[in-house]
Amino acid sequence: KEGTSTGISAADRAKTLLALARPHAGPNDFNRPGHIFPLRYREGGVLKRAGHTEAAVDFARLAGCAPVGVLFSEISQ
Repeated sequence: KEGTSTGISAADRAKTLLALARPHAGPNDFNRPGHIFPLRYREGGVLKRAGHTEAAVDFARLAGCAPVGVLFSEISQ
C-alpha cells in the first residue's frame, strides 16, 4: 500500500514483491485487487508437489535465503 499507486508499474510491482518477502507482512499491507498474485507453497516442497512454486521456495532454502520466490510470465507486444 505505502509508496505505490495503481500497482501496475514495474516500480510498484517491485515494491509489492519486497513487501511480500517481509516475514511479518499481512493482508492489510496490500491494496486489493492487485497486479501481483501470491501463491501458496505446499509444505514438503517438490517432494510433495512438483510445482514451480515449490521449486522456487526449495531453491531459496537450499541457497540459505528466505523461503520466498517470484514467478513471472514475460509478455511481448
